Amino acid sequence: GPGWDDPQLGWHHCPAGAGIFNRVFLEERNDLFIGDLFVRPDIDHGTIEVRIEVVNTTTYVREDCSLYLSIFPRNFHEKIDNEELFSVALPVDLPCRIDYAGPGINYYRFCIKLPSFRLWEPETPWLYTIRAVFHEAGIPTDSRDRIFGMRKFHMDERGESRGSLFLNNRPIILRGANEMGHLQRDVMRGDVH
Repeated sequence: GPGWDDPQLGWHHCPAGAGIFNRVFLEERNDLFIGDLFVRPDIDHGTIEVRIEVVNTTTYVREDCSLYLSIFPRNFHEKIDNEELFSVALPVDLPCRIDYAGPGINYYRFCIKLPSFRLWEPETPWLYTIRAVFHEAGIPTDSRDRIFGMRKFHMDERGESRGSLFLNNRPIILRGANEMGHLQRDVMRGDVH
């Protein structure tokens, strides 16, 4: 449930309840579509692991399938030969071979090397977009985009500084309150101040 946010009673996030309390959107899809796209950056090795979920709503195996991946800057310009381009693909339409898409959910995983990348930092939050395009019999039938940043956040679990937090392999100290009040309620009411 949406909880409550009352000056006398306080706030509560999840009282007992059920149901849909917000807007609902219906989206028509092909019978074979990209259900999800997930990117796991690895700044230590200069790679990204891409996980793609392809959903086949039919009861038969779909053959002659392929995926093409493109990566391009989202919020910065790349310079190539002193020429500024915004949507320059790093690997241009990188083909990823898949043999087939069986009935139900199909999972595919690819590792892509990025020879150079801009590191995401709080002061310079550089982002990339990866686009997956699904082809059947050589014809593009569906696509999905995902935004990601090349960053690493981890906790020391074995060393002398066990429990210390690191952003991009450098120590970081997190400060501030987790949250105050009932943010879900505020967003629902349009009170963003």
